[in-house]
Amino acid sequence: MTYRNVAAEAQAFYSKNRSQCEHAQALLLKATTEFIPEAAKVLDAKEPSRLVAAVESGNIPGILAVLRPAASRFKGSTDRYWLLIDGLGFYLDALGSYWRYLSEDGRSRYLKWSQEHAQQLISLTSSAVTA
Repeated sequence: MTYRNVAAEAQAFYSKNRSQCEHAQALLLKATTEFIPEAAKVLDAKEPSRLVAAVESGNIPGILAVLRPAASRFKGSTDRYWLLIDGLGFYLDALGSYWRYLSEDGRSRYLKWSQEHAQQLISLTSSAVTA
């Protein structure tokens, strides 16, 4: 079996696709910012401030660390919540070293999905505000 340096592959992917990665991160941060008021309704007392701090520092894993464990607290339609969670997860999968056999095409697909999820959540938020 050939050894693969998955961390180096992830770094090379980021370097090669820096503008797309930064765009995806910006979309996810915007989507999270717009989701904070909804999340604050169900998060424990200190969690909204942790979420804001993670957004302000661009800490995608930190955002996921606050929101993902709170899944059971979101009641009713959870589509917006899962759009954000899945978008964050796709971003981390695209740029991380979690998946040993992930190809560059797979990373590109995950990055694209992260952008699509963030854009869809932003669109839903905009629609909800104007409705």
